[in-house]
Amino acid sequence: MEHGGDIYTNRGIELDFSVNLNPLGPPEEVRSALQSMLDASACYPDPHCRELRHALARKLEVPEEWVLCGNGASELLLAAAQAIRPAKVLIPVPTYQGYERAAAAAGAETIFHQLMEENGFEITDDIWQDIEALPAGSLLFVCNPNNPVGNCIREDLLQKIAEKCRSAGVYLLVDECYLELLPDEAARSMRHYLPRNPYLLIVRAFTKTYAMPGARLGYLMASDQALIEKIHLQQPEWSVSMFAQKAGLAALSLDGTTNAYLASARDLIREERACVCQRLRDLGAEVYDGEAGFVLFSCSRELYEPLRESGILIRRCDSMRGLEHADGRPQGADGRPQDVDGRPHFYRIGLRGHGDNTRLMDRIQELLLR
Repeated sequence: MEHGGDIYTNRGIELDFSVNLNPLGPPEEVRSALQSMLDASACYPDPHCRELRHALARKLEVPEEWVLCGNGASELLLAAAQAIRPAKVLIPVPTYQGYERAAAAAGAETIFHQLMEENGFEITDDIWQDIEALPAGSLLFVCNPNNPVGNCIREDLLQKIAEKCRSAGVYLLVDECYLELLPDEAARSMRHYLPRNPYLLIVRAFTKTYAMPGARLGYLMASDQALIEKIHLQQPEWSVSMFAQKAGLAALSLDGTTNAYLASARDLIREERACVCQRLRDLGAEVYDGEAGFVLFSCSRELYEPLRESGILIRRCDSMRGLEHADGRPQGADGRPQDVDGRPHFYRIGLRGHGDNTRLMDRIQELLLR
């Protein structure tokens, strides 16, 4: 599996657009909290993350017992799948590849629901038949907004899916890792349905919202206390470092009555997304509608290597399940689609500040118009 942010393999990168983080970078409060913890590194962290869970519960308006912290969202996805042990897992694709990894680690049979390009890779009512075929105890992963597309599931459809899963005894895990960087996130979140749906799980991450992937901090919410305990048993002791816990508390301290940091990030994403999408469309690229701080587009030219040689890293998505055959290209021996008759390549770019985004667009323009 190829992931973004691999600056270790790709040495000499000046601008990394392959990751999808808050474009403002970590807030000063988080930086200060991490620096202040150097002397405390000789102590074990709280294995139950009590102070952090208390702060999260207060912010989210859910019982503290419904919150479980982990070493990033990826650990919690694996732990949840291991705890549920579903016979079958349904994954709409294209989407985050970690769901497939979690299903495989749990030994589940994985069913892929192909999202159609003509629908902008949006989850539609077409998924209903696949959900109805799932036996009780199965697991459905959905990402809202979805990665790599950046689009959201219709609110009425997501609520219908959650109700169907509840009545059928199918677990629904909603990945909301990118939701806090969208307007009206509180109204869009599925956490309000937790009290009435013991089969609903929600995963979020400080990684994306506060641009702190190196600290590795995520959390899961569910109203089934027994399930929370089972998931916790899949985690190693001291899963969340003291550094991550303090960084999370510092990030939550920003919330108060208004969070100027997140409000600024949302404004920046909205403005920069509009600019970047328009420039890509003006260059003849196919841009897929969305709201998140990253953009999926396709074009007929190979961009990844020439951009990398220029010190710019983007996310190549051609080999991502659900996109690898979306344009009908045959695959080569390396598993990547071959160039045939100018058919498109798929890329995802995470938005940064205006200057960086302009530099990327200028370089793409040079490549596409030469």
